[in-house]
Amino acid sequence: MRIVWVAGLLVVALIVAGCDGGNDAETSGAPVDESAITEAVEAVMEENGVPGTAISIRTADGDWNGFYGEANIDEDAEWTADTRSAYRSITKSFVVTVLLQLADEGKVDLDSTLAEYVDGVPDGDKVTLRELAGMRSGIANYSSQPEFQQEFISDLEREWTAAELIAFAEPATPVFDPGSQYEYSNTNTLAIGEVIEAVTGKPWNEEVAERFPLETVTYPTVVDMPEPLAVGYSEGEDGEPEAVPLVSPSGFGAAGGLYGTVDDLRRWGEMLFDPDVVPESVQQERVADPSDPADDPASPEYDAYGLGIGELDGWWGHTGNGLGYQALVMHNPETGATVAIQMNATNANPDTPADLFRRIAPLVN
Repeated sequence: MRIVWVAGLLVVALIVAGCDGGNDAETSGAPVDESAITEAVEAVMEENGVPGTAISIRTADGDWNGFYGEANIDEDAEWTADTRSAYRSITKSFVVTVLLQLADEGKVDLDSTLAEYVDGVPDGDKVTLRELAGMRSGIANYSSQPEFQQEFISDLEREWTAAELIAFAEPATPVFDPGSQYEYSNTNTLAIGEVIEAVTGKPWNEEVAERFPLETVTYPTVVDMPEPLAVGYSEGEDGEPEAVPLVSPSGFGAAGGLYGTVDDLRRWGEMLFDPDVVPESVQQERVADPSDPADDPASPEYDAYGLGIGELDGWWGHTGNGLGYQALVMHNPETGATVAIQMNATNANPDTPADLFRRIAPLVN
């Protein structure tokens, strides 16, 4: 999800404004090279104008958390272990994992068409569930459509249904023949969310909550946002950080609506490779035939993209970006290490957490 706030206007794009922030750190534990990681974090925050950053790392030697800068500039509130922030597109990894579990349970067939489970999705009779999960469907990205952007801006707190969002993709679909290439599209995961509800009888977010019991992970409404919540920022017209207005998470839905703490984000990264969560046979399918994100210049930064997770330097997980928030979680299947990052700024670099991750991954065993 790459919906961002720039100088008071909502724009769906890759290029967004930066913001300034402090870089004071509070850390606990030290199974990693704490000083080197802190140096990297502070450099990336300064380069990209990020007010606050939270990091949670688990290695074979133990856990380490780092909290830098401010979660709320106006209140001079530091980022803490209790601070909630938006996961944005990391939500996709939760939703696709539910789909994979349903496949393992024999309730869905990944090679069946979308139309066998859900009506009303453009090209649904041609696109398979596997192609949706791997961003190879050819269904247009609803959030890139000008009609959606106009309606989204007009009422930031509107409660959207998945069907309303998916409808914006129809005029631009197909972008290509299903399965022929990779293109990152938020509509894919919205459709998977609809499949989950059709098969289980429960909304996707309820299935996520029941299957993956992480205490702080929620799919909130604007009137019931989690607390304490990091404020999202972009660069204002005067060059100073400008708070991004809260928007309805339903505008992201199954493509990016979840919130939680950095610790629960790290726990999620571990669960992604827990055989009790994703059985080995299904996990192998997830990473067996990944796509090359170079097919899509607008894709988030990955070296490869499987079924609902991407790869960076041999680590697997997901990133998220949009409307004042960025995040990343990556797990190393070889060492068992996991890194989670949250930031409260969208800026000119939509892959800021990935850039930070590439700097600190060599420091994490």
